[in-house]
Amino acid sequence: MLKVKKIIDDMFYKTGINALLFKTGIRYSLGETTGEFFWIVLQLLLHEVKPKCLLEFGSGRSSYYLAEYAKYSGATFLSFEQSRSFMYRTMLGFRLALLPTTAHLRHLPVSGKHEGYREDVFYRIVQKDLRDGQKADFVFVDGPVGDEGRALHFFKPFESSFGDIKLAIVDDVHRPNSLEVAEWAKDRWGLNQCVFRYLRSAKLAILSTVPVEELLESSYKNFMADFLKSRSSE
Repeated sequence: MLKVKKIIDDMFYKTGINALLFKTGIRYSLGETTGEFFWIVLQLLLHEVKPKCLLEFGSGRSSYYLAEYAKYSGATFLSFEQSRSFMYRTMLGFRLALLPTTAHLRHLPVSGKHEGYREDVFYRIVQKDLRDGQKADFVFVDGPVGDEGRALHFFKPFESSFGDIKLAIVDDVHRPNSLEVAEWAKDRWGLNQCVFRYLRSAKLAILSTVPVEELLESSYKNFMADFLKSRSSE
């Protein structure tokens, strides 16, 4: 299946066919996303927690919401993607959506077992893009692809760039290695964990300093208050 996906990726992205199909309105996708309900929840959580520095592992649909939030809040946002072709697809989408591209997206190739990674090099890759030694207070984990790729040791070199995480989201926690990352984040920062099921067998974990239910209740009230303030007087 992975070989088939690589062939299709190469055909669609490297040859530019995907851009042509995009213009004609034909959609190409190899998988389902988390759905509209979660994206609403994500935006409410961002509105309430107001993170200042966001790191994402695995670019995708979430990148649009995070980049939009960063654009209007003034936050720093970096998204690391292992597939250059997929990064270009996200970059194209950013341009069409009038979002900054070079400010957010980074290609970070992943070797088979990550044996070639050096912490000091990894740390410089992140730190050169962060403002004045910023530390991330939000992290979204949706990559690298596969159980072995999304192993806990992949994130260890980034630990120096993590501050006190206020909000973390780890996708695919129905897989053992993704669940291990979520459990590590929960213990590392003393976070509350809420598991959200978005497909029959697919789950993601939302980790936060305050229980998610309380955050959403507070966020809704604050969001409505801000909305009413921003309305034009009739």
